[in-house]
Amino acid sequence: MQYLQCSKCGRTDLDPEHVKFFQSLSPNGPTPCFSTYGCQGDLVVVTTDRRPRPTTKAQVLDRYPCLVGHMISESLGYFTPEVAANALLAYIKKRAFSCEWYTHMGGMYKGVWPTDEKLLEVGKSVVERSFRNRHHHSGYMAHYPQAKALVDHVRAGGQGPIFASWF
Repeated sequence: MQYLQCSKCGRTDLDPEHVKFFQSLSPNGPTPCFSTYGCQGDLVVVTTDRRPRPTTKAQVLDRYPCLVGHMISESLGYFTPEVAANALLAYIKKRAFSCEWYTHMGGMYKGVWPTDEKLLEVGKSVVERSFRNRHHHSGYMAHYPQAKALVDHVRAGGQGPIFASWF
């Protein structure tokens, strides 16, 4: 698999058409990064047998639809497909993800806002529990087939729920 990656910020582009276009331009010198953040890096073609990690919610939904569905079930419908994908992306990038459910599990009920380290711990715990309990997501508020159907609907371009998955 070939993809484009910035030499400075690490942003990736998985579109094969962009890789072909880039390769046709490469004899003309380095191509600047396409990031909107004003990155001063250059694009390079990376060839690998492995896919790069996802960098957007859409890529997470496409690559891990079952895990996103299990995260919805584990949250008992609190997560929507987009929020679950965002939480999983934060876990992949080792960033703190803050939502009401995570802050409560991180100690907000004690009146103290949890630290980023605590939120990282909570995020890791949620992803691990979602995977570990994947064979037990059934019944009221944790029905995996319904969650997976919702994820598939959003992946197909449909509108996801605004507040929570089951309400």
